[in-house]
Amino acid sequence: MASDKKKIIKYLLRLKQGEGCFDEFVECAIGYVGYVAYKNLACKSFIGDVISETFKNVVRYIHTLDSNGNPLAWLCKIAQNEAYKINNREQSRNEVGLEDIVESDFSTPDKSDKYLEVIDLYKALDSLDEIDRKIIEYIYFDDRKYKDIAAELCITIGDVHYRKKKALKELLKILSD
Repeated sequence: MASDKKKIIKYLLRLKQGEGCFDEFVECAIGYVGYVAYKNLACKSFIGDVISETFKNVVRYIHTLDSNGNPLAWLCKIAQNEAYKINNREQSRNEVGLEDIVESDFSTPDKSDKYLEVIDLYKALDSLDEIDRKIIEYIYFDDRKYKDIAAELCITIGDVHYRKKKALKELLKILSD
């Protein structure tokens, strides 16, 4: 998988330079984009939609790719955004609100517990200091490097490590209460 990630990055940079390697890029990246879609979709039947929309947006927005940034995170964010759009669209179609999820009578306790755990996690993340929350999201959701996070947030790498550790302790405390 690591070599595939390197290939995906190479193809993205080549696409940005105007090279005609889109088919090779799609062949190499489809599994990665599919995995991101799977991880972020509430209804897995829309994986194909996320994949196709992601590749359309890569073509549409390749000029915005920062060659010095993290091309893989850029691609991942596009796929995540497409999954979130579909989740929101489907949620509005079903018109199920947060209250409905919490108050619903689920057929299995496991399903209810999973929803509540997710809700609790998001509430806990929202209760963190903004910088700490960003650090956790960048590390665990965007797979960013500590030095990149430090540069973006204008703090030292040591501060990133310290704040991550502090935020994880705080999340653990909040979630265990």
